[in-house]
Amino acid sequence: MNPKINLPLLLVALTAYACSEDSNNETDKLKSELNETIAQIEDLNKKKFTLEVELSKIDSSFRKNELNAVTFVMADTSDFVNFVEVQGNIEADKNVLLNAEMSGVINKILVQEGQHVRKGQTLLYIDTEILNKNIEEVKKSLELAQFVFEKQENLHKQNIGSELQYREAKNNKERLEQTLQTLETQKSKAIVTAPFDGYIEKVMVEEGSMAMPQVPLLRIIDMKKIKIETDVMETYLRTVHKDRKADIYIRALDTTIYDAAITFVGKYINPANRTFRIQIALNNYSERILPNLVALVRIKNEKLKNVLTIPNECILQSNTGKNYVYVIKDENGKHIARKVDIETGPSDDTHTVVLENLKPGDKVVLEGARGIKNGMELTVRK
Repeated sequence: MNPKINLPLLLVALTAYACSEDSNNETDKLKSELNETIAQIEDLNKKKFTLEVELSKIDSSFRKNELNAVTFVMADTSDFVNFVEVQGNIEADKNVLLNAEMSGVINKILVQEGQHVRKGQTLLYIDTEILNKNIEEVKKSLELAQFVFEKQENLHKQNIGSELQYREAKNNKERLEQTLQTLETQKSKAIVTAPFDGYIEKVMVEEGSMAMPQVPLLRIIDMKKIKIETDVMETYLRTVHKDRKADIYIRALDTTIYDAAITFVGKYINPANRTFRIQIALNNYSERILPNLVALVRIKNEKLKNVLTIPNECILQSNTGKNYVYVIKDENGKHIARKVDIETGPSDDTHTVVLENLKPGDKVVLEGARGIKNGMELTVRK
C-alpha cells in the first residue's frame, strides 16, 4: 500500500529548490563579471604607471631645458631723469567761510548754492532797524550840537563868553560826529558782500535766523586758481627746491599736467614724519579740477646725461647686500652666464643707473636670472 503524499509540503520543497538553483546561477555570474573587472583595472593601472614614467621623463627634460632658458637686454647709454613721487592734495587758492561782522536777524539772502558771484556783489542783508533809529537820534543831537557850537564859536571870536563853554560845545559836536561815523560803519557791515569772484558753495543760514560774528554764513570758492600741497622727505631737501619742475597726475580725471613749477618750499621739518611742505600753484580756467582731489606728484629730482641704465628686473642682490647681474658671454660657440658685481646710482620705477663694471653692448640677463649660476650654459629665448 503506497504511503500518502502531502501535496502542499511537496510544492513548498520544489519551490525552495528552484530558488536555490537560480540564486547560485546569479552569484556565479556576478563573480565572473567581478573577476573580469579586476583584471581590466590591473591592466589599466599598469598602463597608467607606464605613461606617468614616460611623462615624468619628458617633463624633467623640459624643465631642465627651461631652467637654463633666458632673455636679455643690451646695456646702453641714455639721459636719465630721476623722479621723487609723492601724493598731494588739491586745494582752491581761495576757499573762504564768510562770517557776519555784526549780530542781527537776516532779512534777505540774495544768492543760492552753486551761483557764480562777482567781487563786491551783495550776498545778504542783516536787519538794521535798531541801528537806523540810533543813527536818527544821533543826527538830531548832532544838529543841536552843531547849532550850539556855531553860536559859541561866534561869541568866542568876539571875545564873549568863556573858553570853557566854547570847548564844551566843540567837544560835544565832535563826539557826536564820531558816534555817527561809527554807527554808519556798523550799518555798512550789515550788508555782506563777496570778497572775490567765485561760486557760492554752501549757504549755512536761512532768512529770519540770527547772524552772529562767530557763526559762518556762506562758503565761497574761487576755482580759477588751485594749489597742490604735499610733504616731501627731508632726504630730498637738497634737490627739491623752488622752480623745480613736476608732473602731476589726477587719477579721478585721468589728466596729467606736465612741467608744473614748485612755487613754495617750506622752511620747517615736521618732527613727526621728517618731511617738509611744498606747494604747486596752477591755473584752473576750465574749473574741472576740484578741491580735495588726490594728485600724484612726480618731481624731477635730477637729470643725468649719457649714463648707462638697465631694467630693475636685471639686478640681483647677494646675502651681503651687494648688487650683481648675469652677463651672457659667447664662449666656444656656447652662451655662458657670467656673474658681474655692479655699482648702482639713482633709479626710478623701471630703470637703474649702473656706475661700474658694465659697458654699452653687454648682454644682461633679464628673464630667468634667478634660476642660473655663474658659468652655466644658457639657452637664449627670443
